[in-house]
Amino acid sequence: MEKKIGRAREPVIVDCGVNVGITVRWWLYLNPGCRVYGIDMMQEAQDFTVKSLPERLKKNYTPITAALDFENGRAVEVKYDDPLFGGNSLSAEGKFLHTRGIRSVTIDSCIRTYNIKTIELLKIDIELSAERMLYGAAETLGKVRNILLEWHHEEKERKGSVLFLQKTGFRIRREYKRHIWFEKI
Repeated sequence: MEKKIGRAREPVIVDCGVNVGITVRWWLYLNPGCRVYGIDMMQEAQDFTVKSLPERLKKNYTPITAALDFENGRAVEVKYDDPLFGGNSLSAEGKFLHTRGIRSVTIDSCIRTYNIKTIELLKIDIELSAERMLYGAAETLGKVRNILLEWHHEEKERKGSVLFLQKTGFRIRREYKRHIWFEKI
């Protein structure tokens, strides 16, 4: 996948689950001509990511703060200790220091306004919510060539996501540990 990104001419990447922007910086390192739309539910994660980018690459990054789900407008409470912790999730259980109320949005709603024609890569790392998010991605999936899914639970995330993507025209190209690369058939 990285070779494809590196060789592509001005690829568009939609990075769901930006956290502190490590993958955002990686995509821009592989191909400084790429355009990255980064989606994360924590504004602090977006602020950190933008601040960490070299000045010359900031123009290639569009931060989108949103809690991805299968429908728009659902009230969601995010529980967290550290807004920059990579494991923050809409499914968090237990006792946490902070809570934040937010509204859910579909990925289709998030990127529709940007008039994106083709998405070379859709990276999904949203802590147990991938399958739910995919149900709100019909329009987006029609534009996607490759998907990189990082799953966190076999039953709650991997199984349903794989079945959904296979039914919508994607095949598994490669699997490694908790990562699956899908390619449009």
